[in-house]
Amino acid sequence: MTNEELARAIKAGNTVLYNDLWKQVEPFVIKYARCFYTAHESACISHGVTDDDLTQSGFLAVVGAVKDYKPETGYRFTTFLKFHLKQQFYAALHGGRRRKTEDMLNCCDSLDKPVGKNEDGNLLDCILDPDSQFLYEDIDSHILKEELREEMEGCLNSIKPARAEVLRLIFYDGTTLQEAGKRTGRTKERIRQIRNLGLKDLTEPELLSRLQQYREDLDT
Repeated sequence: MTNEELARAIKAGNTVLYNDLWKQVEPFVIKYARCFYTAHESACISHGVTDDDLTQSGFLAVVGAVKDYKPETGYRFTTFLKFHLKQQFYAALHGGRRRKTEDMLNCCDSLDKPVGKNEDGNLLDCILDPDSQFLYEDIDSHILKEELREEMEGCLNSIKPARAEVLRLIFYDGTTLQEAGKRTGRTKERIRQIRNLGLKDLTEPELLSRLQQYREDLDT
């Protein structure tokens, strides 16, 4: 079952499938946790938070994502999961405590006040770097491209090798039909035919269903 199918089944009451869903999305959670840790390494270290801690908090994110998942939107489950992962990671970074609602400008604590398990960090470490949001967007984009690349490779490995080779040359390497022909010892017209056959193969229902969730990204 896909992540989306599992999420729908869980929302329908089949909660025993949480374990199956977790197993499927765990690699994604681990990758996202490592990226978050790298982007906020100083704050994580000062608060005694490891990437393993972040990964463990990822299960709560999965539960939240299932609750909020709306199949009718057409978005894949990991889109909802990303939002909840960010929430859980920041909660883990700040010890899971809610921030006080009082105006921080009226707080008497200095930004240099030691915080964290070993008091080797300060309040300044807790303030989100405004540039980190842009870094996070880069992380999102990087992970998405990796996901798409892996899924596309799986599909290409399912079609005839010659067709897959031509598609990789044209769409991965950016070669022209003529350049692809020279590299494979075929005519430009033959490369065009192979390319079209390969694209047609990718529209087979089984393969198309695997790529459909990335339709917006494939357009770009």
